[in-house]
Amino acid sequence: MATTAIRSIKIVRETTFGSLDPDTLEPDPSIFDSAVELDCVRAGITPFGDAPANERDEVRGTFGDVCPEPETIPRDSDGLAHQLRRGDVSLSIYANGLGSTADPDDNPLMWLLDAGITPAVQPDNAGENAAANAEAQKFAVDDGADWTLGQLVSITRVGKKAEFAAIVEMDGEDISHSPAFSAEADAGPSRVRPCRTWSSNPGTLGASLAIQIEGDGWRTRAYGLRPNAISITGTGRRLMFDFTLSAALVTEDPSVALLAGSNISAPPWRSGGWPLHTLGSEVVISDVIDPDDAAYPRVPGRNVEEIDSWSVSITNTLDAVGAGVSSSVLGMSEWEVVERSATASFTVDARTAGEEYAEDFHNRRHRQVVFGMGPGGADGSGACIQFPRAFLTSDPNKRNTSGPRVQLDLNYSAGIWTGDQGDATAASNCAFRLGFVDGVA
Repeated sequence: MATTAIRSIKIVRETTFGSLDPDTLEPDPSIFDSAVELDCVRAGITPFGDAPANERDEVRGTFGDVCPEPETIPRDSDGLAHQLRRGDVSLSIYANGLGSTADPDDNPLMWLLDAGITPAVQPDNAGENAAANAEAQKFAVDDGADWTLGQLVSITRVGKKAEFAAIVEMDGEDISHSPAFSAEADAGPSRVRPCRTWSSNPGTLGASLAIQIEGDGWRTRAYGLRPNAISITGTGRRLMFDFTLSAALVTEDPSVALLAGSNISAPPWRSGGWPLHTLGSEVVISDVIDPDDAAYPRVPGRNVEEIDSWSVSITNTLDAVGAGVSSSVLGMSEWEVVERSATASFTVDARTAGEEYAEDFHNRRHRQVVFGMGPGGADGSGACIQFPRAFLTSDPNKRNTSGPRVQLDLNYSAGIWTGDQGDATAASNCAFRLGFVDGVA
């Protein structure tokens, strides 16, 4: 049940980490003057964080305790201690496509992704109809410079079904992709649409974030936020993006006037794109990757199983830079991503998929896996996640008999992929990619 206590959730990109005022080295709340209302599920948002403090156990001559020593410094304004907390906040967002009219750079969902995963490709072309190429999983374009090695691309089939692949090799105007589409890219003809693509590769992140949560008589603000975990779940057909963000500083404003009965929130920012569903797309598993195959890095095979549910989890291990000595109340200068990984799990019907993957775990086989999010059919419609070299982390032969049908639980991890051929880019040769069909606004 959704809470009615939260009236407003605003988010803004920080110009500097923690939004420190240069004159006071304290967070500047005026940053929220340009914040936008976030379109997210309010039930999962509560005042969060804990005040760090050191317990004291000095020698004493009688019974009694000594109050803990909070980790804080005096405020510049009145000399009293900063009332600060640190902790994580969770946001749940029903994701939409980018749409074709709103600028993706204004989309708060893009801000959240940029803050935690390396932004690798931001297209500036609207795509084009693919020209024929004699080889499988290849097509020709007018200008190869408009496309990027490692970039995710999409085409749309009958019924607005979105299909996705990654560019694995570029030779002038000839582009190779993997995994395979259901038909060659020039069949139809089909328009190939570029995807705004994020990569697991280390790289420069987008701006850190600040969030303000308001309700009746209270306001919580968090500064210096970056995602430490992102989960995408496809159960129930509509796609939910769950973010867990680590905050450098959380403040509480107890002086906010009571706002009972009023609506203090503005309409949330929306892209105008179609909501993302497991409808209008599919999960594709390639054949076993064979680097000695003549077509490599184009991996053949396109296995589309009867998927009952799927989920993907991306984990960032964040480390506080400058945590030992800091010149501000933040206690740090930035979050650094020191490790990034991704896992996926899905259930398939054991009657149709039992033999295909039976030997994979014990023989350490790798396959390409693409989780599509539909529908397609327009600029800014659809998204996907790709593991270019996925491997099973558990035995796929163990049957799941907890439901009315016998199922298999396939659990994958994103392995190291080095097959992309060409000049290295931020999107190439990475463990996983995430992409949204670009609206090119």
